[in-house]
Amino acid sequence: MPCLVNGLCSRCKVLLLDDQALNGRKAVTKHKAAYLKLPIEHPEQQGEGNIPLDYQLEDQFPRFSRLTAAALSGCHFCRLLKDAIGKFLGDGNADACSQWLNLNPPLIPNALQTNNLNLPREDLMMCEQHHEHLFDNVSYFLPTRLIDIGLDRDGSLPRLILTSALAQKKGAKYAALSYCWGPPADAATQFKTEQSTLNDRLAGFSLDELTPAVRDAVEVTRTLSIPYLWVDALCIIQDDLSDWEKESSAMADVYRRAYITICTPNSSSCRQGFLERNPDSITVSFRSRLWPAMEGSYNIRAAGVSDPRAQESPDIDTTYEETLADVSAWNKRAWTFQEDILSVRQVGFGAFQLCFRCPKNYRSEGGPLQGSGINELGIAHELGHALDKHTVWFEAVELYVLRDLTRETDRLPAISGLARLVGYSHEDYYAGLWRQGLAAGLSWFRNMGVVGSTSDTKNAILMQQHGPASRNPSYTAPSWSWATRKQSVRYTFECDHENYRAETRSIHASITLKGSNPFGQVENGSLQICGKMIAFPARIVYESVADTQNFSPFKRRCVYDKDQRIAWVNLDWYLESNEEENGENMSMLLLGSELQRYEGLKRRARLGYGIILHPSTIPGKYIRVGAFETDRHGMSLLRSAKFQTVEVI
Repeated sequence: MPCLVNGLCSRCKVLLLDDQALNGRKAVTKHKAAYLKLPIEHPEQQGEGNIPLDYQLEDQFPRFSRLTAAALSGCHFCRLLKDAIGKFLGDGNADACSQWLNLNPPLIPNALQTNNLNLPREDLMMCEQHHEHLFDNVSYFLPTRLIDIGLDRDGSLPRLILTSALAQKKGAKYAALSYCWGPPADAATQFKTEQSTLNDRLAGFSLDELTPAVRDAVEVTRTLSIPYLWVDALCIIQDDLSDWEKESSAMADVYRRAYITICTPNSSSCRQGFLERNPDSITVSFRSRLWPAMEGSYNIRAAGVSDPRAQESPDIDTTYEETLADVSAWNKRAWTFQEDILSVRQVGFGAFQLCFRCPKNYRSEGGPLQGSGINELGIAHELGHALDKHTVWFEAVELYVLRDLTRETDRLPAISGLARLVGYSHEDYYAGLWRQGLAAGLSWFRNMGVVGSTSDTKNAILMQQHGPASRNPSYTAPSWSWATRKQSVRYTFECDHENYRAETRSIHASITLKGSNPFGQVENGSLQICGKMIAFPARIVYESVADTQNFSPFKRRCVYDKDQRIAWVNLDWYLESNEEENGENMSMLLLGSELQRYEGLKRRARLGYGIILHPSTIPGKYIRVGAFETDRHGMSLLRSAKFQTVEVI
């Protein structure tokens, strides 16, 4: 229950609303109920029910010393604000005060209460009867194992089953669970299937043995009258590497063919259920000065943690999906990325709302929602049919790379289901890049506006061992793959338009797999490139870029030959703001070019792009350490160089 506010600091007393000072007036609905009408000029922009507050505070992220001091002095809102910087929702009980302030109803404590049950049931029925999705998710495919939840066996325990033994496979419906195992301490308590417990799981198990997240998933599956449930912890033999590789490589089908996927943004661990909803909140007293007989209280609850660097309009309400992205560990995990976008139908259990989504419908407790989030990319339902598949793949990679993993060596396996969906042969897949569009695929660069891990220092990258994974257990991918870095990456170049021209004679890639998943973990990789390469100029300078945010240590750098700028460069490593840089031992390898409009010229100029190389710890071989884009002077300099063949590992 939210605590009743006994004290607010002078700054936070703005929460003690004065409806008269807000220039409000008493209005009446068609049902003769009184409510407060405020002079909002553009309600469609500011959001119905918004009440403007004159509140301003400057504090230092992340310590928030001023908020901390006020909270310790007894201000409840400063405490709430410090714990969940900066997005809040107001609601109230179903009474006259809430009607007056035009507040939303209070949060339903359990997502599966009677008022909510009809939403997923109705939407599932409508979707199944009236929607024709590209992928029919009731098909002959079934995962190797499923949990029979005992729907047609009253009082029976859930049990693991082998789908090969099902009498009626065709049309069998199952739900799939997308969730987080949580930190290592929580994951260690996960109720799972191992080689020694497989027979026990086939015999049955009690709900009390399950971790809370999986137990809630069984309850949802039963509520929706779906007979089977797929959960990785139970349906994959966790200590059998060959079974894990086989089943993880089938993720594309597991989630695409599920009748529905249960998504759990309200849970950050298998130890945390997702059906109960109890966000931190406070209660504020209210008495109208326009109508003194109107008095009561309203609630303020935390609705997300804002990124202090984000540029948001103060007049736009936070949407369900923005809030979900802010507060949800589920939305930040690498494995849940492909689970989310591969699923045809989803029911999502957020901290504040229940949401149903399919490619043609997107609805929450509060009503229809605009857009369909990541499905707007067309990845889940069009990637296998897209004309420019590798460009769509690039878009997916840009969204995926900053997702969290317990083991970085899972970086490629965790997106292998999506890679399989592209439709190219696994022989065309090289540690996250495709033979089709390989030159553009190699030209990823650090996103200057997002700071991820700071462990990718210059020394760490240059000393990284790029030999076989057997000699380096932390090996993830070759240096030329985006999967080898722990940073946000971007793509800007395409290879399929008429202005593009290849500037290499040949590019040949090869990888050695580590395991049986052809889209999964790799042992090592190599590139043989015949192209034009020049020594990296010694002079590196910083130049301001209008859209570069000042907080990023990945500044956009330029290189000069004598007094002429020849290229903009993005190096892969993290630099402290006071560190200087030089181009010692580095080279620039041209990959391709395209015609672009150039300032000061009436005609278009051909500008090149490529990668920056540095000698590796293995003599005669290079590693990729950055990317560049030339201006017209740099293009002339590179094109005058001779072709040579280099190996990049």
